Amino acid sequence: MKRLAVYVFWEKNGIVRDYVKYYIKGLKAIAEKVIVVANGEIQNEGKKQLEEIGACVLQRENIGVDFWAYKHGMDYETGYEEKYDQVVLANCSCYGPIYPFSEMFDTMEKRNLDFWGITEWPENESGYVGTWVLSYFMVFGKKIIQSDDWKSYWENLCEVHSREECIDLHETKFTKHFSDLGYTYGVYCENTPDFIDLTIEAPDYMVKQQKCPIIKRKAFCAEYNRFLSFHRGNESRNVFQYLKDTDLYDTNIILDDLLATQHYDAVKNCLQLNYILSEDKEENGVDKKPKVIVCFHMYYEDLLDSSCNYLLSVPDYADILITTPKDELVNVIRDKCDARGLHRAKIKVISARGRAESAFLVATKDFIQDYDYACIVHDKKSSFLKPGIIGREFGLHNLDALLKSKAYVSNIISLLENNPRIGMLIPFNLIYANYRELYGSEWGANYDGTVKLLEDFNIDVPIDYDVPPVAPMGAMFWIRPKSMKLLLDKSWEYEDFPEEPLPLDGSLIHIIERAYPYFVQKAGYLTAWVSSDRDAEVYTTDIAYLYRNAKIEIRHLQEEMARLQGQLCVETAEKNRLASQEYRQEIKSQIDKKDVARYLKQRVKKYLHIKK
Repeated sequence: MKRLAVYVFWEKNGIVRDYVKYYIKGLKAIAEKVIVVANGEIQNEGKKQLEEIGACVLQRENIGVDFWAYKHGMDYETGYEEKYDQVVLANCSCYGPIYPFSEMFDTMEKRNLDFWGITEWPENESGYVGTWVLSYFMVFGKKIIQSDDWKSYWENLCEVHSREECIDLHETKFTKHFSDLGYTYGVYCENTPDFIDLTIEAPDYMVKQQKCPIIKRKAFCAEYNRFLSFHRGNESRNVFQYLKDTDLYDTNIILDDLLATQHYDAVKNCLQLNYILSEDKEENGVDKKPKVIVCFHMYYEDLLDSSCNYLLSVPDYADILITTPKDELVNVIRDKCDARGLHRAKIKVISARGRAESAFLVATKDFIQDYDYACIVHDKKSSFLKPGIIGREFGLHNLDALLKSKAYVSNIISLLENNPRIGMLIPFNLIYANYRELYGSEWGANYDGTVKLLEDFNIDVPIDYDVPPVAPMGAMFWIRPKSMKLLLDKSWEYEDFPEEPLPLDGSLIHIIERAYPYFVQKAGYLTAWVSSDRDAEVYTTDIAYLYRNAKIEIRHLQEEMARLQGQLCVETAEKNRLASQEYRQEIKSQIDKKDVARYLKQRVKKYLHIKK
């Protein structure tokens, strides 16, 4: 069977990513000819690569969204109605093929349909109660493409100026239009009353149970509440892990696209990038001992014992660097390390300027990139918070998440060894005391400064004030140094950082803190949350408790709002009643005045008549 495939491509910068090339190869396996219609820009290198695969690449102005691009591709292939048995219309909103397209086509040919797609939408909010085939993949047989109905539809295609218009005027109407004309249709992945959009709500089910050859990109980057509206939020991670375990599709292709084009917060949520590791038992060993360093910046003398105890968690083969801005602490730190058998720890006196950020970016710049993994930590008190336990707990929370025990650190290193796309591991965000206000206010006074810093480094990954940075808010983390190469390659100096005293927010150290994950993302790596299993148990209790209290507070606010609205209605009604009463009295008074005037006028007329 001869097929023509028209594939619509759009990318903000015209970059043809690997997932597009892989998809086109999949189409070439089932289609005699593949036409790629680029809506807007397409870079020359990518265009050349598509042509080498065997695609015909057309470029047009980015107007009319998918349907006008489909029309453009078909119009280009003169006489396609006679030359081909089927026309395939597809776009770049999917990853695939997971399974060869031929398997799906073999199945659908047995159903003898005039046109079909992969999935359908069971409701039409525009008014039509029924179903329509989703337009990201549609197939049309000879009966329909040779008909006057088909010709008339495309010749009279109405203009559209947005994606929403395209959906409303074409995608939601297309199926009914041709169905009403008597053409039969169906879908490869049948829907059920349990779902609205299988591609969002059940990608794992589609791939495993229905052998669907594609996964929508939005399954890994849609706004997270879109998932939570229907299920627990685990479908996207499950299907991603399934692909990874089975090698059905290279998940690196998916990550390369997501990291380059999507807000990282959405990716992190959809893939559930949270790692809960045992603090008591080594879960997985490593075949070789990687090159590891722990960099611990120490400032507070009263925290030295606690800080040195955390260093006992560091593997014997790892290096330890302790930095401090206080000469008088050097011997004290040395004695405490020696007492714990930490003789290999090196101590370096550095400038206090730049705090922990300069301890990382300046003090380690000559060697940090020689390591496979580095743990960047410091002691912390946040002395401005009262009582002092609030700030001390902040430091302990971060250190526990990164250096809880020897077994735990071993598990972190194993995690990094076995997941080469993880570039940074950071503690969960705090949700106690003053820090619970951090949720929803992650940027603080640092958004504009972060944007400017990223622009200075030519980092163009998505960033938005309404999307939180997945950042280490205590500036402590494990990293794969090459994931932060762009930042580390800058020859940082202590003078690059502002002098003390620093504001509580909005300075360069606070900006860098939030910028870290964007450097990691730009380098093509993931940032993930990490916690020990015992701390995660506490965190789960905290979340459940705070969520319940928040719901109660919301209910009380709603009840108070309803009470105030009711009171307002009563007061408004009373005011209206009084106003109405005053109005009636005023009218009556005016009528009375008019009656008196009329009476006097009549009397004057009568008097004048008598006199006359």
